[in-house]
Amino acid sequence: MTSLQTESRPERQRGNGGRGRSTPGSERPSTDEPRRESALVQAISEAAYHRAAARGFEPGHELDDWVEAEKQITATTKPADAAGG
Repeated sequence: MTSLQTESRPERQRGNGGRGRSTPGSERPSTDEPRRESALVQAISEAAYHRAAARGFEPGHELDDWVEAEKQITATTKPADAAGG
């Protein structure tokens, strides 16, 4: 396979089973810090999961869980980010 063929293939998103849906924040980061972005998305994902578990995984609240988890995680990581860069 040539490099041109490789480049034209769509990249498979992680974490969604290739179903064509992406979760918020799952886009490839545009900065040089992909590991940091990945860790942030992982932390948000875990917090959203715990929110869902706390309400018995009742369907229809997935976006609310994600948004609230994102607020929680970014609020707790901002002081470290501001000090580090």
